[in-house]
Amino acid sequence: MKLYYLPNEGRENDPILAQVGPRKAFNRLVQDGTLSRLSTYSFLAKLRAGRSIEDIKREIISECEAFQPDIILWQHISEFQADDAFLVDLKRRSQCQLFVYHDEDPFGRFVKPITKQMAAMFRASDLVMMGGTGEFFELARRNGAKDVRYLAHSFDNVRFGKPWAPPMKRNVKLTMIGSRIRRRIPGLTFPGAPRRFELARKLDRLFGRSFALYGSGWDGLSSARGKIPFDQQEAALRQGLVSINWDHFDHIPYYFSDRLPISLAAGVPHVTSYHPGYEFLFKDCPGLFAVRTIDEAVSCAQWLLSQPTEELMKMGLEGKAWAEKHLEADVVYKDAIRICIDKICNKSSADI
Repeated sequence: MKLYYLPNEGRENDPILAQVGPRKAFNRLVQDGTLSRLSTYSFLAKLRAGRSIEDIKREIISECEAFQPDIILWQHISEFQADDAFLVDLKRRSQCQLFVYHDEDPFGRFVKPITKQMAAMFRASDLVMMGGTGEFFELARRNGAKDVRYLAHSFDNVRFGKPWAPPMKRNVKLTMIGSRIRRRIPGLTFPGAPRRFELARKLDRLFGRSFALYGSGWDGLSSARGKIPFDQQEAALRQGLVSINWDHFDHIPYYFSDRLPISLAAGVPHVTSYHPGYEFLFKDCPGLFAVRTIDEAVSCAQWLLSQPTEELMKMGLEGKAWAEKHLEADVVYKDAIRICIDKICNKSSADI
C-alpha cells in the first residue's frame, strides 16, 4: 500500500506547528512493511508561505498522478479552498483506491460552522475519520460522508512522555492547561467553555497560587500563569501532583482532545470531563478520573490531593504506561491504516 499524506500543519519541520505524531507513525509503517511507500505534501504550510492555491492544486494532482497512491489521507482542510471539481479530478488522476478525510475537531453549527471546503471533503471521501461519535458523525453524514469511523486523538513520544522519576516535592498541587474562549455574542461559544470557566474559578478560589492555570483569557484569577507553548505542556503538568481539565466539546460521545493523552503521558493523575463511552475507552486506565459535574471535578481533585504522594506517583506512572500502549501516535495511526486497508480489501472482495 502506497500512502499520499496531506498533513494539516502551519509549518513543516516545526516542533509546534508540524504534525509530528502522524509523520513519525507513517514513516515507521514504511519501515515495518505495512506501507510500501510514503509521500507527504504539506499543503497548508505552502499556502501560508505564499504559494497560490491553484499552484498547490496543480502540484498535488501532478504528484499523485506520478505516485499513484493506494490511499490518499487528507487531514483537516482548514482555509484551503478545495472544491468538488478539484477533488473529483484528484481521485480520477491519482487512481487511488481510497480517499480518506481525517478531521479530529470538526466543530459545526453556530460556533464554527462547516465550510464549503469541509463539505466538499466529506462528499468526496470514501472514508471519514473523526475524533468523536454522535453529533460529529451526524455532522459528517449530513454533509455527504458515506462511511464515518472513529479515530482517537493521540500524543507523540518525540515531545511528550519522556522518561521521568517523579519528585516527592512539587511546585504546585494542581495544574490546568486550557484557554478561556470568549465571544462577543453571549452563549455563542464552544459548548463546554462556560463549565471550563466555572471550574477554573472554583479551583482558583479554593487553591489560590497552589493551583497553576495556563492558557489565555484568565486575567483576574490569581492562579493564572499565562499562555504556554504547545511543546512545553509536559513540563508544566509535571510541576503539580494532579492535573485537571474540562473539554470544550464535553457532550460528544467518545471525544477527547490531545490534552488528555498528553496529560496522561506526563505521568500525573488527570481529572477530566466525562463523555459517553469513557467507560469503554478507559475502563482499565489507571490515573484517569472522568467526572460529570464541576462540583464532582473539584471534589475529585480534593480527594486525590488527600492521598499519599507515593500513591499519586504510582497512579501517574501507571497512567503514563497505559497511554503509551493505547494513545501514542504510532499506535493510533497504525490503527488508522489498518482501517483503510480493511476497507480496501472489503471493497475488492465485493467486486469479485
